[in-house]
Amino acid sequence: MNPSEYYKRLIASITEDDVRRVAEVMAEHIGEENRITLQSLVTLTKLNERTVRVILNTLVVEFGIPIGAFSGRAGRWICATQQELDMVISDLQSRVNETKARINALRLATIPAELDRVEKLETVAPTLFELPEPEQKQEWWRWKSGNVPTNYFAKG
Repeated sequence: MNPSEYYKRLIASITEDDVRRVAEVMAEHIGEENRITLQSLVTLTKLNERTVRVILNTLVVEFGIPIGAFSGRAGRWICATQQELDMVISDLQSRVNETKARINALRLATIPAELDRVEKLETVAPTLFELPEPEQKQEWWRWKSGNVPTNYFAKG
């Protein structure tokens, strides 16, 4: 069975009208060389761009249709070969890694307003940030060796 027939049979099982419309258009775009732009999908399905994006995701996640796309390049298509699918997965993984790096950098970022607040706290309440030196006390263990302070037993 050729890919077009396979996807047409799969699409026939989709009951949601909007999802089926997008899937039917995508069935005509198998292989990267036959990609369709998002704007063309919007025009052909008479749906808005956000809805088409959500439906494309649904077709991948819920129906297992390998819809390909590359960041920075226009067009969507149904992957025709394992090589196309691997390239799409590699592109997605790269975006995941970049997103994780950005998240980590944001976790380390400082907010200037927060710095101002901390600096104000340090000037208003320095005791919150600096502990006083403890008082020096006589150590009782030194007394065992006869080092008793001279004024210790003095009566006052």
